[in-house]
Amino acid sequence: MDVEALRKLIGTKRDSALLRATIATALLREDRLEEAEEQLVEATTMDPAYTAAWKQLGNLRLAVDNPTGARDAWQSGIEA
Repeated sequence: MDVEALRKLIGTKRDSALLRATIATALLREDRLEEAEEQLVEATTMDPAYTAAWKQLGNLRLAVDNPTGARDAWQSGIEA
């Protein structure tokens, strides 16, 4: 996935939580963790019931040694 091509869709009618999660996945493959986290936060803001994004956000936060943030994300996903 080309991150920059996907980013061009932000702010268009195709912008969505799924798009943001897809961008995050592409960023994770490039080890761009902070940017990926920003996209996952945006995805969960756009669609708080998007449990897959909450799970991915929790996994990312755990990977960067933020267990509290991970737990909070996973809990939000459970509550969604």
